[in-house]
Amino acid sequence: MPAILFSIRQPWGRMCLAWPNVFLASLLLVVHTGLDAQKELSLDELREKAAKAFEEKTWEEAHRAYAELLSLDGTNVQLQMRYAATLLHDDRLRLEGIQRLASLAERDALQGEGMYWWGRSWMLQGRAGQASIRPNFIVNV
Repeated sequence: MPAILFSIRQPWGRMCLAWPNVFLASLLLVVHTGLDAQKELSLDELREKAAKAFEEKTWEEAHRAYAELLSLDGTNVQLQMRYAATLLHDDRLRLEGIQRLASLAERDALQGEGMYWWGRSWMLQGRAGQASIRPNFIVNV
């Protein structure tokens, strides 16, 4: 049977349709994936997408969007804080989120919402008493 796939004609004289079908299926796959590829978002659209995902608490989507935003502007404290907050919701990356928030706290860069996430990070560590203390010291995590 495999020899039939490699020949142009089947033993009974009709054309073998295996290779044209493989070619067409491959072509359709390429076209389909090209159509479904993520469109290029502007910076403002990406910010809106990230903020919306964060507010809706779809943490994985927010994580991806904030990671992309941070790759474009790594100095924005608000983006860093929100990215760290998304990490707190992933068991595998939680420690990194805590460390990022600790770094921001060490620089005294947390305000408002950042203080909330700083407190949440202490709660996740089981150290609720520390959650209310102003973060103006280096933290060992």
